[in-house]
Amino acid sequence: MSCGRAEGGRVSKSVLVVGAVLLDVVGTAGIGQESSEDKIGNVSLGIGGVAFNIAVNLTNIGHDVEFFTCLKSGSPISRIIKDSLVSSGIGIKYILERDYISEAMFIQLKEPASGGGPDREFGVLTSSPIEEVALTVDDGLLEAISAAEMVIADTNLSSGQISLIKDLCRRCSRRFCIVSASDAKSARIIEASSVENGYHLVSMNEREAEKIGIVSVSGITISLPTSLVTADIVVVSRGERGALIHRRGEEFWKSIPAPDMRGRKVNPTGAGDALFSAICSCVILGKEPTAREEIQKILETVSRILRSSGANLSPVAPRIVETKGASVLLSVAVLLSGFAFLILGLSPAGVHALWVHWPSALATAAAFGGVGASVRPVLANTLRAGEAKEEAPASNWTIFMGVMIGLLAAIVGSIPTIAEVIEGDSLSKTSMYVHVILCMIIGSVSGLSLSETGRRLVKRSVAQ
Repeated sequence: MSCGRAEGGRVSKSVLVVGAVLLDVVGTAGIGQESSEDKIGNVSLGIGGVAFNIAVNLTNIGHDVEFFTCLKSGSPISRIIKDSLVSSGIGIKYILERDYISEAMFIQLKEPASGGGPDREFGVLTSSPIEEVALTVDDGLLEAISAAEMVIADTNLSSGQISLIKDLCRRCSRRFCIVSASDAKSARIIEASSVENGYHLVSMNEREAEKIGIVSVSGITISLPTSLVTADIVVVSRGERGALIHRRGEEFWKSIPAPDMRGRKVNPTGAGDALFSAICSCVILGKEPTAREEIQKILETVSRILRSSGANLSPVAPRIVETKGASVLLSVAVLLSGFAFLILGLSPAGVHALWVHWPSALATAAAFGGVGASVRPVLANTLRAGEAKEEAPASNWTIFMGVMIGLLAAIVGSIPTIAEVIEGDSLSKTSMYVHVILCMIIGSVSGLSLSETGRRLVKRSVAQ
């Protein structure tokens, strides 16, 4: 297989993020239960993972993001995760599903410390099933990489998977950036490193960097043992002390101060993930992240990310999407209803009595509005064949919006006919036939073109 650009010679500007997206389960025990085996408290759910945070951050600052991961097939947790990705504007075309892997979860248990100190963790478990899968180019990985301008991964991947992605990026001439997901997995960056095929950008926090020996800190100086990892750019985040960034071939490290977020509502996705996202954005746009003027822009982008909101910020459980079977059954029911009302409207009963004609005509429009809404994603994906981002199937809510918009459009389109009746003119049988067929066409077109717009407007008004 070969790598290529998008059709027509156009360079794709999308970003491919490869890694784990997890259902975060955080349990907080009540105060004074240190000696209790069965602790009473509360549990919150959310969507997280370093790769997911970065994908959301890049989407929020205007980049087109596609996600590559692997989830357990048939799992409600997988449905929650995919729904959250779609809700965040992230593409799910390259998500693999396997039935033999574990659930994608992060579980954290904590309890308040006595004396009002920080919460104490007494259990953390991460299960990232993507590293259990033997990825190959036949899984769509090569296609996903060739369709992206840049590839970003986290260390929830195995070292073998990281090496494979690095090789494919070299074959496709794509820049490969990697970020450490945890200190337990940060050594995978070194395990997958090679002199002849290095990374474009490596990012981790100071503790992780020192643990695996990528950097050594002594007083106010910091050195980079280049024998361990080959990278064009290395970023070391240092919490409240900001970060350090180093370009290969340069003598000194550049300092990136921590943004001043005092008195502002801060996005809990984390400053480290926000910094990495901002630097990746800088590189995607062809800028030099170690330049002084670009460091200031990176800092501004970090501040913007930390003030933004997204699907990964809410501690509540995301909405579970309807199963595909439910929306398919509704689509079939609406289609059959549409044909039933169409036949009724075209029958002798429908063209002999207005009290039969009007309800059947409007019901036909409403039903075919739902049909148009249900086939719109299929038609859109067919027309966009070859593009990275794929549209999710129509939900029950979208089909309902198609029904309502088809009905309203038919009522507006029927005003001239209604005016004829009010003025005392009797409708001919031909006019009634034409009117029923016109309602079918109006409903179908309205459902195809307006149902998604209506759904988004309602969703936006509810959110506000």
